[in-house]
Amino acid sequence: MPLYRLEGILKRHGGRISRTTMANWIIRLDDVFKPSLPAMESEAKAGRPQ
Repeated sequence: MPLYRLEGILKRHGGRISRTTMANWIIRLDDVFKPSLPAMESEAKAGRPQ
């Protein structure tokens, strides 16, 4: 989901988190999830009918 849409949803529910803040969270999480990407990719491929 695009961050601008998520920002709008949060605002409608009283949240005040900017797109910049969410983007920074995503950037920082890159190093956390990078090691697991090959496993997730193989799981996604295994679940698809060929």
